[in-house]
Amino acid sequence: NGLTLTNLQGKLSNNVHALTLGDTFESFSQYALNTAVKGGSWRYADSANPGGPEFTVLHGLAVSRWDNLWDLPTLERRVTGARAKQAFGDEVALGISAVQTSDGNVPPGASRLKGHTATVDAEYRPMPGLTVRAETSFSGYEEELAAGVVVKTDGNAFRLEAVGDADPSRVSLE
Repeated sequence: NGLTLTNLQGKLSNNVHALTLGDTFESFSQYALNTAVKGGSWRYADSANPGGPEFTVLHGLAVSRWDNLWDLPTLERRVTGARAKQAFGDEVALGISAVQTSDGNVPPGASRLKGHTATVDAEYRPMPGLTVRAETSFSGYEEELAAGVVVKTDGNAFRLEAVGDADPSRVSLE
């Protein structure tokens, strides 16, 4: 049927900043953002200071292929997000994320979605070979149905994981 453009990415980076345009994958956490977008992101993380603060900002469209952007009426799910992470020594790291989604270019008869997610995650390494991770997330979504009826949904999630990876074996509890 023709040429299909599925991936396109440009990246500029140095030891502190990274700017990505095109296919952008920034994994904030399991609950906040774990999908690629067509758009851009900026990341601050000083490679000379591995335990220092990290910041990421992202904006784009959650579509699988570039030709989805110029094909016949296609839903445009806009995604905007930010993440901050800070390590406290070698044992503890805390992160916070916020993501907002909203639909644009909604085809006739389709519903429109608008939502937000706020997430806090932590990692604790009490001893070599043991890592404990926890994450809690809160979200709220509004779906405007084709008939103009708005359905609101709120929810939360919590995850706790302990991983032992000392040689010769690996154990994971979730």
